[in-house]
Amino acid sequence: MRQIFAGTKTSGAMIFNRFGNLPFIGILIIIELYFWANGGAWFQDWNSSYGQLIETYIVMTLIFLVLSWRQKQIMEQVNTPLWMAGRSFGMSFIITWGILECCVLLGVLQVSTSFDTNLFWQTVMIQVCVVATAEEIMFRGVILQSLNFYLKSATIAVIGSAFVFAIWHLYAYQIIIYHSSIETVNWFALVMAFFIGIVLAIIALKKEWGLSACIGIHACYNLVVLGVLTVWV
Repeated sequence: MRQIFAGTKTSGAMIFNRFGNLPFIGILIIIELYFWANGGAWFQDWNSSYGQLIETYIVMTLIFLVLSWRQKQIMEQVNTPLWMAGRSFGMSFIITWGILECCVLLGVLQVSTSFDTNLFWQTVMIQVCVVATAEEIMFRGVILQSLNFYLKSATIAVIGSAFVFAIWHLYAYQIIIYHSSIETVNWFALVMAFFIGIVLAIIALKKEWGLSACIGIHACYNLVVLGVLTVWV
């Protein structure tokens, strides 16, 4: 009897202390639903930017939640202690920030200069907890791992997931960053999304820390490009 309760306690602790399990993903869904209901109160251009994508991000998160419990290859990638995932996220975020700031300083990377500083925390929260996380758990957590599992080829999985990621940004970049219609395609941004997708996919294949590192890199890149965290402007 003692062993049964001990096993139950251990299983419960793993559920609450593992990145990607229900409590952690549940918090993300709550944040997504909050912005879905209240985003317009914060962002004046909500209906022409994040508001057009928020429902898709919620669906991405729900798909990941369901499949992570049903598919072993996805569960293995997220069955990481929260402290390890948090450390991976923090380190990748800081390192990426340093690299991108150097790129901005050298004129290699252009960033937006129209960021509203009054929306600093709201933008950080939606970029980290909604945009970066939902896209990473979908494109690197679901699509990459599924392609790798079923096709038995990491190379095809990396290229395929990066291609889908780039196609998604054919729409997402236009809406969030450039506030323009889909007819006005920024091909440089599209190619950049494919390149970034390749890099993130390779990192994500490091199962124990890869996905959380990808979220950190992705969130930092978005925040720098939007001018939220950019120092050298």
